[in-house]
Amino acid sequence: MFIKDVSSRTEKQIRDEVELQTRASRKNLAPKILKTDYNTYIKMEKIPEMCIADKYGEHIRDIPKYILTEIYNIIYRLYYECDIEYVDVTPYNFIEYEGKVWVIDFGDAKPVKKDYYLEEVFNNGCLTGWNPEFK
Repeated sequence: MFIKDVSSRTEKQIRDEVELQTRASRKNLAPKILKTDYNTYIKMEKIPEMCIADKYGEHIRDIPKYILTEIYNIIYRLYYECDIEYVDVTPYNFIEYEGKVWVIDFGDAKPVKKDYYLEEVFNNGCLTGWNPEFK
């Protein structure tokens, strides 16, 4: 189990984050939310691995191609299947464990609206760079 401190966020922000991560977890893309008080913490499943930045480095060229493909598939599915705009695309928000890639941290995610970065990624058909707004 992993406990995320969200005490600096409003109740609405926490409710939104929980809702969006719950949508993603139903598609087996993110850890399941186990409990929250909508005030100080979100308790969720823990994936027993470090983020890909800690595992492979921050530069996109150092990330294995299959992981980049999986990240692309995740943000695509979030966008089109879960109605989630996940723009915080950095190597700190993805975990690879036993060949599966998971997305974490839905604090900046929003219900879908068109985003230039995601539209560019999907038009290219692959992930070629991290979102520059989240460096």
